[in-house]
Amino acid sequence: MSDGLGGSGLDVDDDDVELADDDDAELAAAGMYRCKCGQVKTIVTDAHREQARALGWKFDPDRCLACESYDAIVAARNEHKMLTTGEFMTLFGRAGRLHGPRLLLDAHLSRVIADETVTACIGDAWSGPEFPEQSLCRADWLDLFTVAGFTIDGKPAERPDEPVELWRGAAHDRRQGMSWTSDRAKAEWFAARWTQVDLDEGGSLYRTVAPPEALLCVNNGRNESEHVINPRGLHIRAESR
Repeated sequence: MSDGLGGSGLDVDDDDVELADDDDAELAAAGMYRCKCGQVKTIVTDAHREQARALGWKFDPDRCLACESYDAIVAARNEHKMLTTGEFMTLFGRAGRLHGPRLLLDAHLSRVIADETVTACIGDAWSGPEFPEQSLCRADWLDLFTVAGFTIDGKPAERPDEPVELWRGAAHDRRQGMSWTSDRAKAEWFAARWTQVDLDEGGSLYRTVAPPEALLCVNNGRNESEHVINPRGLHIRAESR
């Protein structure tokens, strides 16, 4: 489980520092830099600022809303302040969908939000990034889902009493992912999309039957009938398309 805010709690050796320096030099040569929140951005020059003023832009091009959101979590922790769900959701929205999962985890680990805030935000945190398991490791996701309890579209709900048949379209090495669907046709669509991305391996259709205790949440926002599950120990088999 992560223990630092915004990924800042990790030990870094000298080789990592050298690689980071090389990466920073390449970015600088391209007129870019890596913000402390991890985003790669264009270096803001005086010309950019003047252009923004001329266009009447009302935002400051030097600001990073994601960094400000992380800083707000640190400030709340240092002040021993609990954020309301509304206050946190404002920070969550400003940080952007790619930073939502990390911000939620940081706030939870810093004990500046209540469990009900995790419940209110877990659905959006998961469905925001294109690949949520690249935003947080599985252990961190399972920690958050345990705190949140079972939800449907971000609302607390009764967990199903019976096992649920689920489908997943993915490359072979991604068959044990957490995101599944109860809609076989949707899973076949994802399998076909993987085939377009990876012409060598392609995508396959997988089936599992998830018991109630493996079900973490259901998201219907993108008409995908998505079921997020803990696939550990489940029998997953390939099906013909």
